Amino acid sequence: MKGRQDNVCQTCRSHKIGCDGAMPSCTQCCRTGRKCGGYKSTAVFVYYTANSHAPKKLLPLIGAPGVDRAARRIGDNDHPGVPSLQAEPFQISQPIDTTSPNELTSIIVGRFVPKFHEPPFLFDSGTSQVCGAWVEMLPSIVARANSGELITAAVRAFGLTLLDRGPEGKSKNFRGLEAYVATLEKLSSTLQSPENCFRIETAAAVVCLAMVELMLPKSDSNTLAHFGGLGALINMYSPEVFDSGDFHAIFVGCRPVLIFQALTARKSTFLGREEWLRAPFRQHSPSELQMLLGDVAVLSGILEGIDDLQTLAPETALKSAYEFKLTLSEVLVRLSKWEGQFELKKKPGHIVSQRELSDFWFPSLLAANVYIHMWAFQIVCFTELAKLSKLFPHCFCDGRSDLEISEAWEEHNTRLYGLATNICQSMEYLLQDEMLLYGPAAAMWPLATAYTVLIEDVEGNKEQIKLYWDFLSRIRNRGFLSVPVSTADAHSRV
Repeated sequence: MKGRQDNVCQTCRSHKIGCDGAMPSCTQCCRTGRKCGGYKSTAVFVYYTANSHAPKKLLPLIGAPGVDRAARRIGDNDHPGVPSLQAEPFQISQPIDTTSPNELTSIIVGRFVPKFHEPPFLFDSGTSQVCGAWVEMLPSIVARANSGELITAAVRAFGLTLLDRGPEGKSKNFRGLEAYVATLEKLSSTLQSPENCFRIETAAAVVCLAMVELMLPKSDSNTLAHFGGLGALINMYSPEVFDSGDFHAIFVGCRPVLIFQALTARKSTFLGREEWLRAPFRQHSPSELQMLLGDVAVLSGILEGIDDLQTLAPETALKSAYEFKLTLSEVLVRLSKWEGQFELKKKPGHIVSQRELSDFWFPSLLAANVYIHMWAFQIVCFTELAKLSKLFPHCFCDGRSDLEISEAWEEHNTRLYGLATNICQSMEYLLQDEMLLYGPAAAMWPLATAYTVLIEDVEGNKEQIKLYWDFLSRIRNRGFLSVPVSTADAHSRV
């Protein structure tokens, strides 16, 4: 009996010939001119029904025969992430059923991308965004799509959901949920197609659906499922595929969320591997923000390893713990190099009392994102180092006395509180009206990270926890009903 190999493409399997399993197309098919039929995959997306947001069944993603090179050529330009076609402002003045995909795209861009009218606000789509660079790609992607394609359905679902969650939704139901469910059916069909390949339109559609989930009640886990599926889809290909054009833009647009997801799940990510840190940036140097993400891409793997320490033999666990400590220290050194890179000011025109904390204000959105996420990453590192010290107190305390250990823990708690406070003091910048939907979306992960520190001392951090709940309420009022509450419990509302 002969075993069935998963690294043999469907075309070679049907012809019963050898296959080297190369991605995205095998060498045999490339040499013979055949269309590579792709490989068996275990990547899954979650299926939904109109009556429930709970997963109903898992749909396998069959085959990834190749990359859509035509879309790549269309998207190639010297400025990845900056669309060649700009969305025009759109006012709702006609029956919504007749609204075109281009008009709905204008609604999305107009309500998501920050609009600054005067200094000191600066916005650079190529370097400053954490979770939205893909939005500015939508106009050019939708413009070249045919009616009825997956991307046009996804844009419709996202656009109508924005209207449902906006001021227009108070007087009319735009049926965004119905459009969302219909798009999931189309996504299921697309992913199961034997001719399926990695297309920018498919990736953009998945991200649109993930954003819709953030706007539906109690759907944060489904949002992670969408991004998890997209990550699995990207990981099926060589990192060199994402070094230029729209493929590079969608990669850098989704990379932050995939890293945040991995940190939240405490699971390693392929993005921490050396080839994924280098190859996608061969033709375009990483921006400051992408460089920061590269500095911490290994963190989620460390978190997963620390969680597994207690399952190892004592000697093996101790050796692994030392390695984790060394890597965490190296990450902290890399993060420290970002301090002082940008000017940090207090909010202009804001007078505070001596007891009140003033808000931080930043010279640019790039500076805000770098600092806020740097502080959140530092919280993760220091928290994990403290966890290692608790797991192996006799090995990580360096022979210090009880008094010295006590003082070290006090210093540790003070440091964490300071970082969490810095994040809270920066929220007013991200949640200002000019940030539209982008600001609240960018604030979610660092704010949740700060909360994990504050909740450790509910009584002592009453004021900051009140601020947290206020920020959370404001994010939800912007339309993100499924914003994660981290480890929040009802008793933390003070």
